[in-house]
Amino acid sequence: MWAVCRICGERKKSGGNAGTSHLKRHTNSCLKKRKTDNSQTTIVVNGQGKIATFNFNQARARKNVIKLIILRELPFQFVEDPIFQWFINASFHPGFVKFSRNTLRTDIYKCYLEGKQQLKRILLDSPGRISLTSDIWLSKQRLSYLGITAHFIDKNWVLQKRIITYALIDTSHTGENIAEFIFRKLVHDWSISEKLFSLDMDNASANTVSVSRLKKLFPNLPSKGDLFHVRCCFHILNLVVHDGLKVQGFTEMLEHVKGSLKYIFVSGTRCTQFRLLCDDMGVRSKKLQLDVKHRWNSTYLMLKDAIPYRQVLSAFLDDRSCPHVIDDTDWEHAEVLCAFLKPFYDATNYFSGVHYVTSNSVLQYLYEIGNYSFQWSADFNRYFRDFCWSNAFRLFNRGLLHFIWKRFWASRNRKKRDPLATSSEELKRYYAEPEPALADIENFDVLDWWKSNEKRYPVLSCVARDVLAVQASTVASESAFSLGKRILGDYRSSLTPDMLECSVVIKDWWKADMKDIFKPIDPLNDDITPADELERLAT
Repeated sequence: MWAVCRICGERKKSGGNAGTSHLKRHTNSCLKKRKTDNSQTTIVVNGQGKIATFNFNQARARKNVIKLIILRELPFQFVEDPIFQWFINASFHPGFVKFSRNTLRTDIYKCYLEGKQQLKRILLDSPGRISLTSDIWLSKQRLSYLGITAHFIDKNWVLQKRIITYALIDTSHTGENIAEFIFRKLVHDWSISEKLFSLDMDNASANTVSVSRLKKLFPNLPSKGDLFHVRCCFHILNLVVHDGLKVQGFTEMLEHVKGSLKYIFVSGTRCTQFRLLCDDMGVRSKKLQLDVKHRWNSTYLMLKDAIPYRQVLSAFLDDRSCPHVIDDTDWEHAEVLCAFLKPFYDATNYFSGVHYVTSNSVLQYLYEIGNYSFQWSADFNRYFRDFCWSNAFRLFNRGLLHFIWKRFWASRNRKKRDPLATSSEELKRYYAEPEPALADIENFDVLDWWKSNEKRYPVLSCVARDVLAVQASTVASESAFSLGKRILGDYRSSLTPDMLECSVVIKDWWKADMKDIFKPIDPLNDDITPADELERLAT
């Protein structure tokens, strides 16, 4: 017979001549161990197989549970789940003290206030200026939220992104009201008005009015506010593409291609026959994708997939009564439209990034698009002429150089040296820099280059730090709205606006702090995709 200790699970002989004294001694020993202070350091083996020390800390464990709830977007009542309590006590440490969802809300708000003070110091101490992106989102509760995301380049020349506001805007969305709301948040909540450089918003008329009002509210903007309003490149490209898709030949061709693909792949039998025909013609069988009506990038992908299967599709549809037939003219239009959409698709993919610099590549992508689009009618490319090119050249030719001189005069002592001469020397040396080889351009890191040459170009590096922090699109704000949609979903709609803001912004802050730790983990990468942005623009 054996006795099993209820505390540690160890087995001891029992019954017969074994006696009970050894059981009593073991019981007393186990009880002493159980009453030992939880903060006592123990030796453990960490995830890397190395011996380390660990001591249980209730405050730290509670903070980590809060991070788990926020980062995984779990409901607050998760902490009251008996299964969760059992899992923690049985698997990790029996000394963990459970807490309620009301306590969780209080702790989340405390974390928000602590993180806000810390981020405010970071923003105020950053060596460069701050670029903002902003937009408005309508939740399923029919409440409007205005999001503001700050972008800046830190002292180590790393582009940083932080959501600083995700607040309920309960007034009408006029330009004046939006401007007053943003002004209150930036001045009273964050005190960063003196650090502002630019604000990226889409081309809605209310946003244009709000930017004009903000320029008056912030009189000390660089270059008298000429560089403050940045129009979302994503929005401009979307207008250009939709203008191009209205061409009569394109609309008919798209109707034929989409109808034919739907005819084939909506039926399991026809889909199997199509794959067999691909095998007979020596082509790799593939289910071709359909486009989504309000996503032009899916139209490009549909044509890109269909064009290599031109002969297979024609052979398959020849002896079938398909209501949509793709003739040679349609295929010619498809090739033209696919070639036209490709530079737009590449540009939107690049501009949708929020963790790397995009402003330095705007002119490059616009030039590639312009090479192809300028052969179309004047009406077709008017957005480039009126918006993209005029703003781009004004930014890079007049505004940037003007800002260079202002920044230089403010940062140099006129008594020690001639500022104009020194600035001219920097510009001459900068223009004389050899261009990188073609093989190195693809992997060229502009921030790393400025980090290495900061001492050689003390003035231009200050300008570069400010300009390179500007985002080419408002995708960063849309990324915050995508996060808000998940947190405030169909089955979780009782969060108050204040708690929603806390949940959204501290998740963004914690992700930024933990991105190096969880770099290979995809679920923590919640950035919006070009398809999500195009869907928002269409609706």
